[in-house]
Amino acid sequence: MALSRPSSSALSSRRFLLVGRTNGWQGLYWTALAEALRSVDCEAHIFDYAIGDTPGLLERILPGDAEARRRKRRTMALIAELRDVQPDVLLVHTLRFDLELLREAYLGTLVLWDLDGPAGFLEGGEVPESAGFDLVVSVSRATCRELVIQDSVPVRYLPNGVSTANYRPGPLEYADRRRFGSSLACIGSASPRRVEHYAQLAEVMKAPPPSPDSTQAPPDLVLWGRRWHQPPFNHSALQGCYRERNDVEGREALSIYRASDVMLNVLREPFVSRDLPTTMNLEVFHTLSSGTCLLTEWVEELEDAFEPGLEVLTFRTPDELCELAMRYAIDTHAARAIGKAGRRRCEAEHTLAHRAHSLLRFLDEIS
Repeated sequence: MALSRPSSSALSSRRFLLVGRTNGWQGLYWTALAEALRSVDCEAHIFDYAIGDTPGLLERILPGDAEARRRKRRTMALIAELRDVQPDVLLVHTLRFDLELLREAYLGTLVLWDLDGPAGFLEGGEVPESAGFDLVVSVSRATCRELVIQDSVPVRYLPNGVSTANYRPGPLEYADRRRFGSSLACIGSASPRRVEHYAQLAEVMKAPPPSPDSTQAPPDLVLWGRRWHQPPFNHSALQGCYRERNDVEGREALSIYRASDVMLNVLREPFVSRDLPTTMNLEVFHTLSSGTCLLTEWVEELEDAFEPGLEVLTFRTPDELCELAMRYAIDTHAARAIGKAGRRRCEAEHTLAHRAHSLLRFLDEIS
């Protein structure tokens, strides 16, 4: 039996079911988003789609399409959750379901929130019309433009947001400052683009300082995240720059933001479509909300979100990255001023409560 669409009288206080992962960065993000929805008088539940990923013993040896069976398992587990929660709005961020089967079972408002930008759709194919989405929201303007051309489903731009209560400036214990402190730092897994940019920066940092009599310690670079020590990412120029070989998130990430003079953000390949850098990833919001200066790769979405040069620093080429990184690693007073301004902008416009209000406005527009 299909679950029915709620009446218009129920739209003022919606019940959401957020479908994603409950661990790692996405678990933290989904939890904060659920709290933001509750703060605007909505009810929010979270479902981990990976619950349906474990096959039974017999199924492991069956021939045929294992991925199709996995999709069906996920879908049936989600349908069971739908019957328990009875949501007005089902918010998913992945297409890893049997979407036709899901739509047959659920007649409420089905929303796809694209958190991946071009990696999700532009390179991987368009959103299938058979999915029957009522709304698609994306963190990438390029994705929005492409989907408007490809599909008749309403598409809205909705950038990432941040919990400014979770990511905020604050004091550091001596041990944390010793462990996490650096002039320049990056959080994120290694990729060819990142290695190219940071290796060039590391070479520049090895050059003798222009003022040999300067008493200021030379800046250092630290790379936090997976794969930096593994071939083909372990570039000789970056030896000694990486400290952590796992994903960095939560309290550890916050300590790195607070202990670094300047955070660096080079986009990974999935966030670059047809040579166009796109999507303000979560690092942009987490860093600036923590009150730390951010030097990030330019993307078109930044122009409306932050004031370049005052609230965030941007670069378009490796040469610009090196020039700005060295300048602000030395001029820490100017770097702190940019971090404080970025924090104020996050509080004023980029909290997850702001995103929750925008999402509700989009739902009103299509209801």
